[in-house]
Amino acid sequence: MTVHYAGAGFAGWQLQPQARTVQGELEAALFRITRVATRVFGASRTDTGVHALGQVAHFDTPSTLSCARLLRGLNAVLPPDVSVWELEEAPADFHARFSARGKHYRYQVLNGPCPSPLVSDRSYHVPHALDVERMRSAGQGLVGRHDFRSFVSRPDGDGDCTRTLTAVEVQAQPWGAARWITIDVLGEGFLYKMVRTIAGTLCQVGAEAGPPGEARMRALLAARDRTQAGATAPAQGLFLCRVFYETLPLTLPPPPVPLSMGPGAQPEGGYR
Repeated sequence: MTVHYAGAGFAGWQLQPQARTVQGELEAALFRITRVATRVFGASRTDTGVHALGQVAHFDTPSTLSCARLLRGLNAVLPPDVSVWELEEAPADFHARFSARGKHYRYQVLNGPCPSPLVSDRSYHVPHALDVERMRSAGQGLVGRHDFRSFVSRPDGDGDCTRTLTAVEVQAQPWGAARWITIDVLGEGFLYKMVRTIAGTLCQVGAEAGPPGEARMRALLAARDRTQAGATAPAQGLFLCRVFYETLPLTLPPPPVPLSMGPGAQPEGGYR
């Protein structure tokens, strides 16, 4: 199933004691419909405050209800900040997380002198000027297979920080007295807070003067030192847009539905 949620009201995806999570809401909804305790597995264990319009999850159930009835039933009992957009039967060996071949994340920055309460829960406000061309150049320095140790708070259990990114794109669009800057990252896999640290570092690079952004990123990758990169950008600007289960594209496809950035604004590059 494909799941949408606004992350502001959740302590992330994964079940936690005494905390409201997306996984917990889905499992509670399934129990209300089927009367069977059911574990739901997600493709990405998004953090507190992170949103999704392309999270994929799977579950096994003895229920004989059709997919159409399950879909209607889930959306009838789920709270307003989470919904299921698609639900279908999958092969027995399918696993939402381990069958995935890659993911597309988008990070949204509102760049302008004043914050907006209309979008404060789904963007990162940066008041100072950012050089988008420099950020774009820096993003290109991350494409390929690299050790991303400089961009993670903690490595995976095996200590391996090597990952492959196939696209990093930075776009800007005016929005009143401000502008939207979107950072799209497409890759095979991601480490803990990796995308948010990439976004924070790109914003830092955009505020700096100095050598071309791509050279700056290459130097950060070579350093393999978290203290050399920028701050981790806040969670509310991050969206999980899509999970891929066949081949990972080399260029960014549009998200499964239009991703609105605010009244009257739509992203560039075909996201319409």
